[in-house]
Amino acid sequence: MGHANLSGADLNAARFTGADLYLCNFLGVKNLSPEAVKEAKLWNMAFYDGDMLKALGLPPGHNVILLEEEKRYEETHLWNMAFHKGEVLKALGLASTHDDKLSATESKKEHAR
Repeated sequence: MGHANLSGADLNAARFTGADLYLCNFLGVKNLSPEAVKEAKLWNMAFYDGDMLKALGLPPGHNVILLEEEKRYEETHLWNMAFHKGEVLKALGLASTHDDKLSATESKKEHAR
């Protein structure tokens, strides 16, 4: 369930037992109980409205801090995806990377010396 956007949803009688709430968006939801949230994993790593932050015992700046975490996650995730794609292309013999072009250029320069 991580990264789910539940913004504006009516969560009456919702259960989160064992759910991963990492970076989930609960802003503007209706009928969300702190007890239900605390049944989940990583409930303290989700976005909440001010009243819910208080009910959960999270600091007022929690969402701002979490935005920085989300940014770091996305940067790492994108880098990992790009690296994985490059490795797959190389394994398939389909890689025509910028690094290969640089290596060829550097090789030509060394050969000319």
